[in-house]
Amino acid sequence: MNTEPIRCPLPARIENDSLAQIRRTVLHQHRGTTVVLDCAALDALDPLGAARLLRVIAEARAAGIDVRLANLSEGARRTLTDVDPAILGDGAPRPRRHPIEVIGERALDAADALGEVGTLLTETAAELARPFGRRGIKWDRTVQQMALVGSEAVPIVAFMSILLGIVLALNGAQQLRQFGAQIFVANLVGISMTREMGPLITAIIVSGRSGSAIAAEIGTMVISEEIDAMRTMALSPIRFLVVPKVLALVCMMPLLTVISNVAGIGGGYL
Repeated sequence: MNTEPIRCPLPARIENDSLAQIRRTVLHQHRGTTVVLDCAALDALDPLGAARLLRVIAEARAAGIDVRLANLSEGARRTLTDVDPAILGDGAPRPRRHPIEVIGERALDAADALGEVGTLLTETAAELARPFGRRGIKWDRTVQQMALVGSEAVPIVAFMSILLGIVLALNGAQQLRQFGAQIFVANLVGISMTREMGPLITAIIVSGRSGSAIAAEIGTMVISEEIDAMRTMALSPIRFLVVPKVLALVCMMPLLTVISNVAGIGGGYL
């Protein structure tokens, strides 16, 4: 058995071809062998490349091959840690951190996140301030998002509101019957749907349905580096991606709420 560690230099970028070669080099070693992945030439490491590299490391360690990383830059280490914090551990117990240090770190992270949200809102408001012109709002994308967010959400919103109206009417009638006030079931359903339940059920459905779809779409574009490509071509991702979705939600939410109110009252009538 070879006791000397085997060095495997990594290329400047982790791609499919280079990853296959790294995988062959690492996994073809004997059990108990130590393989050192030299990251000196690794210029940039995106989350997708980090996930692929960590998968190879996990497979090698599961096969009994000790894989270590050498000459790892701070940026690459941070990317690997963000993808899987435990994979880079050496098994040594970590020193206990002071609670004030943990609170301070989380406070700084919250401040950074708040700053990013503020920047996003500021850039979105700046793009909304110029609706027309050559660099104005992309109205074709906005109409497309209105169809996706509004029209396609009508069946589920109406169906859930009808069921909610039926439940309100049944439960309200059962309780009001004890006092001889069944006539007020209509007021109960109508006021509850228009004041609270209609907007609430609409917001929950839209945030769960459209919000998850928007997050998945933008997340996929980030992983495939489409956002970086847009910035390289001097195109604003806020103008092309964020503003049409925000306008679509602002325009379609009141209309969906009206549909929810009508469907809920209709369900109570049934």
